[in-house]
Amino acid sequence: MFQQVLERGKRTGQFQIDDLSTTRMALLEMCNGVSDWYRPGGRLSVTEIQDRFADLAARLVGCPPVPPAECGTDLRVAVLDSKPLDRHADEGALA
Repeated sequence: MFQQVLERGKRTGQFQIDDLSTTRMALLEMCNGVSDWYRPGGRLSVTEIQDRFADLAARLVGCPPVPPAECGTDLRVAVLDSKPLDRHADEGALA
């Protein structure tokens, strides 16, 4: 789906992309990577993160950012009973 959107945006002139594959991978990493570092109660709220990521994604594809008011309602995040894995917790034990 990402590839199709990027191809269409480039074809219609809405996106200015030199390398579709690298751009697609960068966007996917932005979407997937946030789960590694986001913590509820952190410096940024989910809404602030989504607004900043939308701005970064627009810049990445070379189009003007969409004002948050045009994006609809804020994202609602379910709070799970489980805690995220701390992938760095064991690094001290290995040193």
